[in-house]
Amino acid sequence: MNRDLPRRCPVNPFVRTTLIKRKDLTQEENLMYEKAHERLKLLGKNQLNIYGVHFSETRDQFIVKAIIRSTIEKPVHFKRDVPIALFDDQGQFIIKEDFNLSNIHPLQPNSAYPYTFFFSKDNLLKEDYTLNESWLIVFKQGKKKNKLDLSDSPISRKAEGQLQKLLDKLGSPKEGEINIVGLSIQKVPTGDIQATVLVRNGTREPIDIQKLPMQIVTPKQEIVAQGTFSLKGLIVKPYTSKPASFVFPRKSILLRNIDLSTCKIQTVT
Repeated sequence: MNRDLPRRCPVNPFVRTTLIKRKDLTQEENLMYEKAHERLKLLGKNQLNIYGVHFSETRDQFIVKAIIRSTIEKPVHFKRDVPIALFDDQGQFIIKEDFNLSNIHPLQPNSAYPYTFFFSKDNLLKEDYTLNESWLIVFKQGKKKNKLDLSDSPISRKAEGQLQKLLDKLGSPKEGEINIVGLSIQKVPTGDIQATVLVRNGTREPIDIQKLPMQIVTPKQEIVAQGTFSLKGLIVKPYTSKPASFVFPRKSILLRNIDLSTCKIQTVT
């Protein structure tokens, strides 16, 4: 005798939020937010979103009334410096400013909070803009900070501290950029030249560079040594910087008796 299999209930991937009524707003303002909230499309799970409700401007400011919505499973604790950006009707990024949102009590899961943003026109990036129908206000993610990866480099704490200071000074590479920074160039007893570099990955993916052509040059761009190096096994994780050393054999050295402290190492394009 066949038994009916239990039916699976369809899972709704979208979440409805509840609008928080602010006591410091007028009845008309709360009604405006309620009507706007009713028209909003539902969010997926674990999303944080801003929806612009009303835009106006003065000589010195853009005033944006918005609704901040969260479907994140845990309460959201906002920090003091939250980057918020404004895009015009053509989708052009026109202004970004950091806002202190710590005065918003932890935003509870599946809730929506009315908030007014005041953008100073001192931060305006372009003068020709239109903000009528299709403008957007969004959370603007900051540049991903590049971290030091020493998993394959057993070095002293002092050397690690020096590398970290250098990394902090350099800042992060541009999004999507991969580059190298020379750390040291020195002759070894065999007559070869050893160069140590920092391979910096500013992308979302790990990089596995198979071959890397490099050269050492003087301040006048004279080539001291050059060669192509195999980097098999050197994997640099996303948004990290990793030191690597290379040896230019004696036979690849073109200029001798050069002060290597004045030279630099660079990739060959």
